[in-house]
Amino acid sequence: MEERRWKSQRVIDEIIIKVPVRILSEGNIRDHWSRKHKRNKELKRVIKYYLNLSKKPRLPCKIILTRVSPRLLDIDNLWSSLKYPIDIVCDWLIPGLKPGQADSDKRIEIVCSQKKCKMGDYAPEVVFLRLKALKQE
Repeated sequence: MEERRWKSQRVIDEIIIKVPVRILSEGNIRDHWSRKHKRNKELKRVIKYYLNLSKKPRLPCKIILTRVSPRLLDIDNLWSSLKYPIDIVCDWLIPGLKPGQADSDKRIEIVCSQKKCKMGDYAPEVVFLRLKALKQE
């Protein structure tokens, strides 16, 4: 079996979840609060559904959220568009905390990225990596 690496660490376990939902840049949308609430409620329902289909990774882990869209965002809009999905994933991973508090846990490292796709092929990816430091020789 081929050894997978991420930077200077060895990948012990990898879980990849694709969610067929469109993630919008919340910083660029000027909607009424009730429309935003309805959109986020549906986003939470869909993401939790796909998360519950897979096993939970053991902590500590690295979470890589990738926004897949025909247009790329600048870095601040990328983070604002993935803020709510980050909260959903971390709340699923560490239940029992107040909403939005689980992402501050020291056992979780979060990386955001994006990649282009064809129009209509929206499917953000959530990747959980369990890593082990490589021995220095």
